[in-house]
Amino acid sequence: MSKEFLKENILEKARFDLAKKTHEITLLTEGMLKLDKTLMGVIELDPKKVLVVGLRNELCRKLAEILHKQFIFENKPASASAANNDSQTERNKKGVKVQGGKAAFGEFGHKFAALKSEFVGLKRSIEYI
Repeated sequence: MSKEFLKENILEKARFDLAKKTHEITLLTEGMLKLDKTLMGVIELDPKKVLVVGLRNELCRKLAEILHKQFIFENKPASASAANNDSQTERNKKGVKVQGGKAAFGEFGHKFAALKSEFVGLKRSIEYI
């Protein structure tokens, strides 16, 4: 691979933004983990528990947002080729048409690929934190 090709395809700005946001989250996490339990009136707060609950809530919100964004389907009329593919698929024991050793999901393949890439990015962020 040439240096020019690598420089053009490293997504420098996107990677920098991700690193900056991850660093900010890490600083917040480290600060909260150093805190002891505190009292707010008569309520005792444990910053570690607040952090874990906050991360869980944010993770749930982000997953719901990703799934909602990806699983919006258009209502398309069935064509003759789609009906033909459906009959071949029904004959397959698993219900998934196999081409070249890989499952073919037809029009939904790009949606699953996008979901996979977003989940991988989310997983990497959580692992880094």
